[in-house]
Amino acid sequence: MKKTALVTGGTAKDVPAIAALILNIKQINYKFTDDIIVFHDGISESDQIIIKKILPVKFRYYKYPGNTDDFPDGLKNYFSTMIFCKYECFNLLNEYKTVIWTDYDVILNNDISELLIPIPFGFRMMLDTIHKDIRTMFTNEINNISVKNNLDVPAICTPIFVFFDNMIKYNEYYNYCLEKTDKFAPYLYLPEQCIFNLLIQDYNIQYENIDYQTYCANPLHVNITESTKIIHAYGQPKFWNGLNNSVWENNYKTWLKMGGSVYYHKKLFYIIKKYLKEISKKFLKSILPENIYQLLKSIILRKNINNIL
Repeated sequence: MKKTALVTGGTAKDVPAIAALILNIKQINYKFTDDIIVFHDGISESDQIIIKKILPVKFRYYKYPGNTDDFPDGLKNYFSTMIFCKYECFNLLNEYKTVIWTDYDVILNNDISELLIPIPFGFRMMLDTIHKDIRTMFTNEINNISVKNNLDVPAICTPIFVFFDNMIKYNEYYNYCLEKTDKFAPYLYLPEQCIFNLLIQDYNIQYENIDYQTYCANPLHVNITESTKIIHAYGQPKFWNGLNNSVWENNYKTWLKMGGSVYYHKKLFYIIKKYLKEISKKFLKSILPENIYQLLKSIILRKNINNIL
């Protein structure tokens, strides 16, 4: 009988954050899922062994199977092509009845098992309340080409979603995502979210909405309450580079005590590098006219180059 899988994924350098999530899952009612799957691009055997001491995680190596030549630098350097491992959730429906994805830059604040209650059309997705339409998920260059899709309609985002195998066409959806990713590669700003939105539109997919405030609450933007299910550090800063959260910090300390890898962002040279960036920011702001500074800042942020300014 097919079971349930909770899935996440990221680069090897983010293994401490992934480990913190696994510890967090153990702290809440982790029995809502049968398996936990982590897609990665090279997490060391030693770190995998330590994580498996927390919970019996299944690690799966991932490499984007399409062509990466046309991807913008921001996608490669900021997100990395690991972001496309979310597509594998369609493939997992060949093995599992239910697949729930969560990003790893989250704190599970409460039981989320209600998301696993079956629904007739197979999709639970989250309507985005920040990027109001699909167009804003692409780079500005999308406006220079002809696109058959309507990009000016409300968009979904993908920090968390749930797939059920009664959607039937999951293998077809997987292939569609790869094909469209290659086609729109130069224009992807919020990469996989662009493609999921096109998928929903092209197949006229009906989905049950996952409430943004309950399951994607950034503490910088909203008040966290007892009804908050997931605290999500979307954007910058993250829990590991400036957004303080006691649960995450305690889990990170536990990870280190277990012998896990130190987070890059917690190393001294990174802290010094960050300090130098702040000095550079203040210097540029002092010598440039405000309109020039703001233009430069917007260009850099738009390209997702590590939020230098």
